[in-house]
Amino acid sequence: MVASNPSDGPTYNDARLLIQLYDMARDGSIRRGFLWYLDHFKEGTDPSTVDYEAIRARNPRISDGYDAWTSVASFFETTGVLVRNGVLYGGLVYERWPVEWYWRYLGPLVQKERAIGQVCDTGCFGDNFEWLAEQANAWRRSDKAKSRWLSWRSAGAESGADPPPVPS
Repeated sequence: MVASNPSDGPTYNDARLLIQLYDMARDGSIRRGFLWYLDHFKEGTDPSTVDYEAIRARNPRISDGYDAWTSVASFFETTGVLVRNGVLYGGLVYERWPVEWYWRYLGPLVQKERAIGQVCDTGCFGDNFEWLAEQANAWRRSDKAKSRWLSWRSAGAESGADPPPVPS
């Protein structure tokens, strides 16, 4: 497979890979993870009001909840690896998923895993998910973006306003 060149735009191989990722997100543990995410982080919830310690207490390692949120984080970690290494054109990913929105809520959980030295996929390599969210945020602010995700508007932002910055 030929690597994507961001300046050339997406290829048909990029489209096929995006569809494969979409299919992955619709099945099994990743789908359950997205459902868990939507149940825990309602549209318009301010991430600074989320009790992440309570989430961690209710969803310890080797639990269904832990598996759920780490499946979503690992999905975006894997996607980030593909985009960061030029195998998948990032613009397609940014138009398909509001990656920065997922990072806003899952980032604190990933960062806590990093801080305590957990050795799960997400704890060790969540840097690609974080990088992907930063790139998605920049894409959304650029003139390249075609989709304008509405998640930040439900928190009171006006139409046309920039999305909030990705927390670091």
